Amino acid sequence: MKILIVPAIALVFAWSFTACKSSAPPSFCDTACINEPITFQHPSADSPFVTISLTNCMPDTITWSHRMLDSKRKMGFEELVGKTARLNKDFVKCYFNDTSYAWLRFNDCNTGR
Repeated sequence: MKILIVPAIALVFAWSFTACKSSAPPSFCDTACINEPITFQHPSADSPFVTISLTNCMPDTITWSHRMLDSKRKMGFEELVGKTARLNKDFVKCYFNDTSYAWLRFNDCNTGR
C-alpha cells in the first residue's frame, strides 16, 4: 500500500507545478492596428522631437526636427529602415543626444529583429 501512496503523492506534487500557468510578458509581436502618430520629445532647451506617422497600420514617414531648425526633416520609414516593419508602440524607444542626433530603437515582428 505504501508503494502506491508515494508515487501518487509525487504525481500530485508534479501536477501542481504544471497546473498553474503564469501569464507571459507582452511580446513586441502583439501589434494592434494603430494609426495615430508616435511622437518622442526631449525636454531640452531646443525641444528636439521625432514623429513616426502611420498609414494603414504601417509606419509611413519619420519626421525629426528641433526648435532652432526652420524646417522639419522628413523621410520615408521604409526608405530609412530598408524593409517594411510592423511596430508595437509600447516597444518603440527614442534616445536623444541633444540636437545632434536621435536614436530610434524598435523591434519588428516581420523580420524578428
